Amino acid sequence: MNALPKKTSTRKKRGGRPRVERIYHVIEFVDWDWDYMFGIEPPGRFSDGDPYMDYRHLHIRGKLLRPTAISIKASIAEVTCFPDDRLSDLEGRRKHQPKMVGVISHRGKDYQVNLHLPDDALALVLQMMIANRYRYVVIEAEKSFRGEALVRHFRFAGSLDEDDLPKA
Repeated sequence: MNALPKKTSTRKKRGGRPRVERIYHVIEFVDWDWDYMFGIEPPGRFSDGDPYMDYRHLHIRGKLLRPTAISIKASIAEVTCFPDDRLSDLEGRRKHQPKMVGVISHRGKDYQVNLHLPDDALALVLQMMIANRYRYVVIEAEKSFRGEALVRHFRFAGSLDEDDLPKA
């Protein structure tokens, strides 16, 4: 009798979790604004138990330096920073399982970034903005999928050292 060789699996073994490609987005500030609004929420709208509304978002408009225009058609970027008191609670943050600290959305020439920061950092960021010490925001995000990318981290910077960024 002829013995047939044993079949070997042709399936490739996975080496763990797939690597997520990271892309750096760099925005040079052109203008910024900070609006503040405080009041009473309309009845029935405060599902979190807070009867007050508090709006204190930092809006930044800037020139998109990275990624290059080949991958994103926009040249102007709109960045909105949302202060969040839950991010200031160090003990409470230990219970978080974050997937992002913001989102980038881009379609055609429209490019918007929403960033979440601890609310106790807002005053410090505003002081640096008033003193013209910040000129850039550098964002590390996952590669865009269908015009959206999750932000892994971001930093405000007064100067930009191209050596700190990977080649575009």
